[in-house]
Amino acid sequence: MPELFDLKPVMLRAFNAAKAKVPGSSKYSDDYVTKSEYRWLLKYLRIYYEYWVAFDRIDSGGDRRIDYSEFSAAKEKL
Repeated sequence: MPELFDLKPVMLRAFNAAKAKVPGSSKYSDDYVTKSEYRWLLKYLRIYYEYWVAFDRIDSGGDRRIDYSEFSAAKEKL
């Protein structure tokens, strides 16, 4: 599943959210996930990945932007 690991935006957002959840105290805490942040990282990875999948389904143009016509088309499918 190489496409799963090609989601840099998802990983970056999950990493930053996990880092913000638990303030770090080690000198490497800004660059690495600590043991106390790992649970949060996994949780945020799942959440942001689900958002990414939903966004990707709506973004029919593949330009990583949703315009009104794409949003309306997705709304009609519901």
